[in-house]
Formats: sequence, structure tokens, C-alpha cells
Amino acid sequence: MPSLFLLNGPNLGTLGTRQPEIYGTTTLDQIAEHVAAEVAGRGWTVRCSQ
Repeated sequence: MPSLFLLNGPNLGTLGTRQPEIYGTTTLDQIAEHVAAEVAGRGWTVRCSQ
């Protein structure tokens, strides 16, 4: 099964809590879950790292 490596930059661990009026309320974990769900239907898995 093919895999996708999702590499996130520094300070993204505060997404969803830091200045939500600017950056929104979606957390980094939620983004990773969304990406995993999107590619799962195509037979891919996702490995995330920061």
C-alpha cells in the first residue's frame, strides 16, 4: 500500500488554540485526520511528523 509522508512545520502544534480568529479552530490532529480520510479512499496511508 502506498504511503504519504505529511511533514508539518514548527509551531503548527498550536493550531486551533493560538489566535483562532486568525488561524481558525482546526487543530493539527484534525488536519492529519482529514488528509488520511481523503487519501484512504485511493488506497494510501499517511504518516505525519512535525
